[in-house]
Amino acid sequence: MKVPASAQEESTEHRHNVSSIGPPSENSHILPIRLMRSMLTRGVRRRNRIVFIKPSYYIVDNLKQDSVVVDVGTGWNADFSIGIIHRYGLQCHAVDPTRKHYERLIELQKKYPTLHVHRLALSSKDGIESFHESRTNVSGSLYEDHINALNDECIVYEVETVSLPTLLRRIGVEGISLLKMDIEGAEYGILRPENSRILCEIPQITMEFHHNIIKRFSRDDTQRKVDFMNELGFDSFSVDGLNYLFYLRRYGQDDTE
Repeated sequence: MKVPASAQEESTEHRHNVSSIGPPSENSHILPIRLMRSMLTRGVRRRNRIVFIKPSYYIVDNLKQDSVVVDVGTGWNADFSIGIIHRYGLQCHAVDPTRKHYERLIELQKKYPTLHVHRLALSSKDGIESFHESRTNVSGSLYEDHINALNDECIVYEVETVSLPTLLRRIGVEGISLLKMDIEGAEYGILRPENSRILCEIPQITMEFHHNIIKRFSRDDTQRKVDFMNELGFDSFSVDGLNYLFYLRRYGQDDTE
């Protein structure tokens, strides 16, 4: 999503993809471009209280101990879940279908009382789908054209898939404060008009798009999803065009400004 250099265009609150500033021309200098990008990033983050959570996510820093977070696509170490628990002491639901991660996730659940593990795959519909688990990389996918499914030795097995409304019902919470998604391509089936109502009930969504590693998806597909979220009333923030934070407009604004 473009963020031009002019002050007028920068004031478009819901278009904060600072990574999309184009490459320098032959007669320009790299340092000023990088400095401008860095200043823009810091300004947007400060104004909207956006903070970084490892390994690669941004969130609005207004969660509380009674907040509920759903982390979909945890990996083996649930680093986002653990980081958010350490920072806020809140309840976090960790959702991941990968067999090789499950034992470790259960160990973490025993260690962290506010972590709740669910062995499910988030998808566009409820059912059973084939999951491609890489033997060498952390990430598996529901898609056979995912780069790991194409290049790695994989095992394929069936997993239970749930739609976003079903997932929230299964978790048993009435409302959540933050949804994190790193679901290796399935995100394109979640950000759809039929989920508009439930998406608008979630104040912030931090996620990764995967057009760079799944053949069927393109950068244009990602841009359409970003535009869709903006149309729903979400502001967006990204520094790389892959990892995005969506937050309901005015949700993160600093009241002192």
